[in-house]
Amino acid sequence: MEHHNLRQSGPGQASLPDEETVNLGGLEEAVKDASILQVELSDGSVSINFAPHVKGPSGDDTDHDENLAQFVDTGELANVADNLLRHIREDITRQEQRLADVVKGIDLLGIKLEEPRAEPNDEGISVVRHPLLLEAVLRFQANARGEMLPADGPVKVANDGDDTVELDAVANALEQDMNHYLTVGAPEYYPDTDRMFFTLGHGGEAYKKVYFHPIKRRPVSETVDRKDLILSDGAVSLEACSRITHRSKMRPSEIKRMQLAGVWREAPLGPPAMSTMATNTVDVALQNISGFDPKSTVEPEEVDREIYECYCEIDLRGYEHMEDGETTGLALPYRVTIDKDSKQILEIRRWWEEGDDTYTRKEVFVEYVFVPAFPGVNLGLLHILGNATRALTAAWRIALDNGMLANFPGGIMARSTGKQQTTSIRVGPGQVAPMDSDGVPLKEAFLPLPYRDVTGGFVQIIQNVEQTSQRLGGTAETAVGEGRSDAPVGTTIALIDQATKVLSAVHKRMHTAQQKEFGLLKELFKKDPEALWRSNRNPAFERDVARLEAALENKDIVPKADPNTSSQTLRIQKAIAIYQMAKENPAMFNQKEVYTRIMGMVGIEDADSLFNNSPAGPPPMDPIKQMEANAKLAGVQAKVAEMGSRQQIAASQEQTKIAMAQAKMAETRVREKEVAIDAANHAADRRSKEALAQADLEQSMLVHSDKLMKDRASMQADDQYRQQEAEFKRQQAMQKLTGIE
Repeated sequence: MEHHNLRQSGPGQASLPDEETVNLGGLEEAVKDASILQVELSDGSVSINFAPHVKGPSGDDTDHDENLAQFVDTGELANVADNLLRHIREDITRQEQRLADVVKGIDLLGIKLEEPRAEPNDEGISVVRHPLLLEAVLRFQANARGEMLPADGPVKVANDGDDTVELDAVANALEQDMNHYLTVGAPEYYPDTDRMFFTLGHGGEAYKKVYFHPIKRRPVSETVDRKDLILSDGAVSLEACSRITHRSKMRPSEIKRMQLAGVWREAPLGPPAMSTMATNTVDVALQNISGFDPKSTVEPEEVDREIYECYCEIDLRGYEHMEDGETTGLALPYRVTIDKDSKQILEIRRWWEEGDDTYTRKEVFVEYVFVPAFPGVNLGLLHILGNATRALTAAWRIALDNGMLANFPGGIMARSTGKQQTTSIRVGPGQVAPMDSDGVPLKEAFLPLPYRDVTGGFVQIIQNVEQTSQRLGGTAETAVGEGRSDAPVGTTIALIDQATKVLSAVHKRMHTAQQKEFGLLKELFKKDPEALWRSNRNPAFERDVARLEAALENKDIVPKADPNTSSQTLRIQKAIAIYQMAKENPAMFNQKEVYTRIMGMVGIEDADSLFNNSPAGPPPMDPIKQMEANAKLAGVQAKVAEMGSRQQIAASQEQTKIAMAQAKMAETRVREKEVAIDAANHAADRRSKEALAQADLEQSMLVHSDKLMKDRASMQADDQYRQQEAEFKRQQAMQKLTGIE
């Protein structure tokens, strides 16, 4: 009996080379033994396991959330693993160019410390990079963190239409517990999301994975790096992907912990392949920046295993879609977890809601997009400012190299035939260096190269490119300005809104994505409400599961950030606008509500403690509380005064801009009049020249006509004279003839 491509998956056994013919000999009968597992793979090879895992499956495969990998035939598992790994390898190959662009973007940030070159080459001496891209990304990250991750928590519970005290209390309790969970119960959420904002601004897209962590026993929302998210071909969005694969590196101890917890199937994985130690181009670039070199020798138990968690649609044998008692061939959504090196499937779970007859795939990934451009193409600051950063980097290097060579000029000199052994001559202050020039005068032996410093025009070009790029990337500073204390704030708000138009749109997209993220967390808490309180000693719901489930069912959890307000400055400007309107028309406003709203917008949460709720007169107040209230009120007044001064500056600058614009318009009108006058003069000159030419033509025609008439009369007179002369001669001849006769 002979087999090709014999594969042995038992632990401790070495695999034989591919395409090698192996004679099993007496093993033919041994393979039939029940203690030895033989599997025919899809490519025609045979897998023989001499130490199969004989432990039976636990659980019931009719349970919707059960791990079906424990019940599926081993041959079917091998076929599924081979097909999925082949598709995943093709998907990885298709995104190599995208990873190469990410590496270029990391280089453009200029965050790697480099030493200047000792000697100039084709790229010059300087290695400095312009911080345009880095500045834009850092500003975006800071703005996004300030808006999307407040210190007291990012969650706000919407209570639209419900104005009862009881419902408000439920909403406040849910908001308090959710914010406590994201700030304290899930300590990784804030730093992980903050890091995601940097990736989002840089590359234009970032992804969050929201799922229930079986080891931490709570829902988590973690960032998935773009290089570790493998999308199927032709996908323009996550919803359109037929196959989404999350690639992750896990320690062997973590995998064992997942198996002991019953989450993954216990299967012999064997030693990891050496290829696992190799990383992609992005990982290599990040290792070079961080300064960590990979280990030269690694023990097998220290090597992280590469795990593929694939969200795909397959027609799993034994669990086919049935209709009227017959299989339909419909591929259903599953989550399949595979160990790459051993090709062992650890988990297969149904990935649709129980009882869903449409078999719609559950959502687990949230996509954050900076600027959605073309189908499947998302733009970030790397794409928006990348070319400008290259141009400014080249300009900076040229300017620095020119300055260096202009201050320390070089040149060429005649080759000496004497004892001079060096061409590097450095003369210090007050020193004279001897030079052997072989009798050639020094001024003739040396020729300095025509180095020159940068010109003003070159510097102006650099400044223009930088200003245009900053405006495009939304990193330009916005001057609020000052004006009259009673000036309307609409113009100032319009100026700020116009300057932050691009980032405001990005902020709204982030608000939508974060709302979806919170929605997925809410669905997970519905299945395990206790997870919300495991790290909270004093929950607002007081561990009332039924009340919490009702709140999660009826309330909408949304981001606390206002999608229409992109910065705290604009929010304070709105507060000032409300204050001015209430001040001008006090009868039309509820003054207490106005001040409550303003103090809430500027960050004062305990506004109710500042108001007098007694109608008969002010009740006696504790001096300490009185001082605290006065201090808070003084703080509010200081902020209002500060905003008023900024408003005055803005109005003044606005008037200056308007005056300059009017002056330019007047100058333009004067130029337009001058151009019109010049055009009229040119037209008059043209008409005059045309009239003179016409007169000359007519005069020429008259002169030629008179001359022609005279010539004709002269010719007629000459003809008559000749005729008369001929007649006279004829008569004379006749007379002579008559006389002779």
